[in-house]
Amino acid sequence: MTFLLNGLVFILIGLQLPGVVAGVPTGLRWPLVGYGVLISLAVLGARMLWVYPSAYLPRWLGGSRARSAEAPLAEATLLGWGGMRGVLSLAAALALPLALPTGAAFPQRNPTLLLTFVVILVSLLVQGLTLRSLIGWLGLEADGVAEREEQALRVRLATHMLAYLQGPEAAGQAPAEILGRMQSRYQIRLDRLQRRAAGGPGAVPEATLSPFQKLQEVLIHVERGLLEKLRHEQRTNAELLRKLENELDLEEGRLALDKAS
Repeated sequence: MTFLLNGLVFILIGLQLPGVVAGVPTGLRWPLVGYGVLISLAVLGARMLWVYPSAYLPRWLGGSRARSAEAPLAEATLLGWGGMRGVLSLAAALALPLALPTGAAFPQRNPTLLLTFVVILVSLLVQGLTLRSLIGWLGLEADGVAEREEQALRVRLATHMLAYLQGPEAAGQAPAEILGRMQSRYQIRLDRLQRRAAGGPGAVPEATLSPFQKLQEVLIHVERGLLEKLRHEQRTNAELLRKLENELDLEEGRLALDKAS
């Protein structure tokens, strides 16, 4: 929903911009663009003035342990540079009424909107397009926290599922042979995850699919091709096709997890 709303807002920018520019006197357009650039610099400077103290003050006021930690200068710089203008700035400008209670046009509405558009575009094009280069220049790298959290969660899920399959609740859910196959599947996954956690990615051999899983992959591909043919024939309910394709996506996702783990 957030992605759709942001997309609609920037479509609105494109639709409004020609009318806004036409409503600004010709001799005032380029000066307003220059003012918009200056406002962008002021906004960026104000953000930096806020980000740096907010990064350092908690460390200075947090006792000896907090002071001993290295201040995140590079992280603060990236955080300040990444404060691009967008939806909120445009919403504030568009909230200006078209007319006064007397019926007269709202004064300087179009110049205000043009200034806002310039600030948004400058922040997106300059700050946005240089963000990757800034990350490299600052020497920032991924800390691996997300990967470790994902790894821990996978281990927890595999352990829980293995315990469930070995418990009395799963005994009546399927024949013993099927339960044994599923237990073996989760045990293999858990072993791989634990070896990876103990020795790093290099300790785990490249995951391979079993013949059963390979057949599953082939059947998913064949079934997806059949659904595509049915879609072109236009004799099958489109909503039903989407439901079946979603089930195939989930099955492919499960196979991908088996490869990854």
